[in-house]
Amino acid sequence: MKQDAHKTLKTILDYVYPGTYTINEIVDSTVGLTILSVNITPTPHTEYINSLQTLFQQLINDDTVCIDIHNNVISEIEKIKEEVYMYTQEAAYYKKPVELPPQNAFVRKMVHGYISNTPGFISESVGIGRERHIVIHPTK
Repeated sequence: MKQDAHKTLKTILDYVYPGTYTINEIVDSTVGLTILSVNITPTPHTEYINSLQTLFQQLINDDTVCIDIHNNVISEIEKIKEEVYMYTQEAAYYKKPVELPPQNAFVRKMVHGYISNTPGFISESVGIGRERHIVIHPTK
């Protein structure tokens, strides 16, 4: 499936930005994602980036693969990891579950992936709709 994603992205970029891009594959096991990091010259406008990402997700139908144009997603993932680390420290210190603010499904999936690779903690999603959020439980 991952090869299909790479091939699909290459097909899209060959059509839209022929010869002006590079693709690097990054596997981040702490959040369970394969990131296809793309550098495009010249830098596309934000609306084009959002459109490319939406088109790519619709075509591959695989939420474990995402594209990252000019390291925007990678920066966001690092920020999320730092925030989750702080929440795990709070849960460990107080020995109580910690509730995170509501997040979209993609971010929750990343957080669950990160927590599953962090010994001493488990996570669960609670709530419905826009109020759905993660609770981190210390296991020690």
